[in-house]
Amino acid sequence: MIKIYELSRKTVFFMVTTERILIQHETEDVTLEAERERLTRPLLARAGILDINDLFNIVPVELRDRCGRYPNINYLELCPLIFELTSGVVRALDTSYYSYREPDESHYLYPVIRGGFINAIAETRFFRRLFDVHQLGLARYYPLPNPQSRGEHSIYLAVNMVRCLQSLCDKDRATLVQRLQSDFIQVGLYSPGMNDDDILNTACDLTVLAAMMHDMATPAGGDTFKYLMGLDEEQEIEWLMLSSEKYPKKREEFLKDVGREGIRREAY
Repeated sequence: MIKIYELSRKTVFFMVTTERILIQHETEDVTLEAERERLTRPLLARAGILDINDLFNIVPVELRDRCGRYPNINYLELCPLIFELTSGVVRALDTSYYSYREPDESHYLYPVIRGGFINAIAETRFFRRLFDVHQLGLARYYPLPNPQSRGEHSIYLAVNMVRCLQSLCDKDRATLVQRLQSDFIQVGLYSPGMNDDDILNTACDLTVLAAMMHDMATPAGGDTFKYLMGLDEEQEIEWLMLSSEKYPKKREEFLKDVGREGIRREAY
């Protein structure tokens, strides 16, 4: 059980123990309790994601109202609150979150934690290159602003895809397992010894892999150079991971991190 005490208008600091998170304020006295499992739902946890959004949804209404509503957001209230909630929960769970270059603020509600599958892939040399690759190459602000890198984009996509998978599981686990089992049988990923958890975990791992790898073969100049050079990303990623002998150490490092999750190489 995690207990959160909201005591006034402005967050001052968190005092964290294994039992509760104490948010020290100045006046009001409001107590909020949340089950630990709300923050570490199975598939999100497997991917290495915390669900702070679920906790934010049960923050007292009067505190949320001070943050405003879209499009009239009071960022001076919202950002400190989310940051303190995230930092406090991460400390309470005795972990740390992964900060990559120019982190998108939306991830404060779904922070990627160190030691998870997303973090493991993001720290490989194959993936780190993407933090210096931009979709439109040098055109980062014209004709449309796109300052984020392909690395940031891939992590963002992985978080959102696993969130969707977790939501489907929460809504109807049995139907999701049945559909996944049927799909796995068709592509040769299913074995008779797999139980429901095995099927869901494999689906989660493949979801993370699809998101994190989909731009891995993007060239240094982004899509601009890809079109100029006539490159095919699907063919290039297959060459990069399965055929090329040009980057053996980087490839083996990547495959080692993937393999620790139990994913067979033929799965990708």
